[in-house]
Amino acid sequence: MFVYIKAGNGMRMNDHWESDIETIVQWNLNRFGDRITRVDVLVSDENSDKKEGDADKRCVIEAKLAGMEPIAVRTHAPTFDAAVVHCAEKIRNKLDRHLGRLEDKNRRIFQSGDERMGSLSRPLPKTKSSE
Repeated sequence: MFVYIKAGNGMRMNDHWESDIETIVQWNLNRFGDRITRVDVLVSDENSDKKEGDADKRCVIEAKLAGMEPIAVRTHAPTFDAAVVHCAEKIRNKLDRHLGRLEDKNRRIFQSGDERMGSLSRPLPKTKSSE
């Protein structure tokens, strides 16, 4: 999985900060393995010219899935660290739900891990109530 990080609104990114963001994203999305081909992360300060505001730090993460449409989420927070952590958790949860639904649809697996029964090879025996 390739993680591409970009800073918006004229912000400058340093190597340490970029490494921290990549680590957070990798840690949250690593379990999806080769299903994710690329992850784009954009961090920005929405009102950097005013230098005030409660939740003006923004993070957008878009995961590009092999053979599927990309999935994106965004968050706002008072700090960049909080925005990135919350956004990474949010996309992990969204991918869990999305890929879980696809797996359930394609493989017919319950959440407990038991496979659903397909069509019966022979009819069920008749009971007194069905006669």
